[in-house]
Amino acid sequence: MATVELIDLGAGSGVLAAGVCRELGGFFAGQNTRPTFRVWALDLWPMGPKRFFAQRDVRRFTDSLTIIKADYRDWLSADEPFPPARGLRVALASRFFNNLSDFQIDSLSPAQIPWLRDFAGSDWKNCLPSRCLGRGQPGASALLISNSRAWIGGGRTFKQVSLSQYYRGLYTLMHPQDADEPLDTPADRVFLPRRRFRRSALRNRDGGSIIERLNDWCDLIVVQDADLRPSDLRAHCDRAGLSGLVAIDMTKQLGLRGHYCYALGDSRDDALKSLDGQRLW
Repeated sequence: MATVELIDLGAGSGVLAAGVCRELGGFFAGQNTRPTFRVWALDLWPMGPKRFFAQRDVRRFTDSLTIIKADYRDWLSADEPFPPARGLRVALASRFFNNLSDFQIDSLSPAQIPWLRDFAGSDWKNCLPSRCLGRGQPGASALLISNSRAWIGGGRTFKQVSLSQYYRGLYTLMHPQDADEPLDTPADRVFLPRRRFRRSALRNRDGGSIIERLNDWCDLIVVQDADLRPSDLRAHCDRAGLSGLVAIDMTKQLGLRGHYCYALGDSRDDALKSLDGQRLW
């Protein structure tokens, strides 16, 4: 019998952990091994994880499901947040930390947007709806609205320059003191949303490292995140003094776009060598 334990950080509905149990259950069954799963679903506002674990192909392998309604920073600050492990224990943080990312509307000059000229030509305002959607104008094909992401000013934005006036409205609500400049002047600026990873998301209440605490209680940590860049992860681990930790970047190997995926564990664990990805350090 194989025992696998999952700590689902920001569990929400629990569908991710239940899916992992289902897939691993099928794998072990194919190896003529009966698995047992123990799951801790940690979320400030859990959304009924029991319903996914009630499904037969998950329920028959699940030994226990513990729902913890708490702020992860408080819970992981406790001396013993979890009982001792009975088998392989994996922490999952799937698109959780990016929910805490910093968000703002930026007022930018066209020169601050390196990719703008490639898409909009010499006059970026030609991609505004007022310039391209009227009668006798280029039409919707001239709009610059994309869900592809780009880096500006240390954060990420969407390539949605055609929505600049919409974002300007939001900017004006946030910065009413800057609302005097007319929209159509030579000094007009491009307004875009920007989000970047919040460093404090990886710190618990006493200032300690969330990654370190998870590593204390788990064999493996898997993080999928939209904003946590390799440089952010490395900077956090360096500041926290986590020299004994190994980080594997599996983003390309999993074919992810718009998200990063990392596996972290103790450098003494030879099992990490079997993971397909780029070792960050």
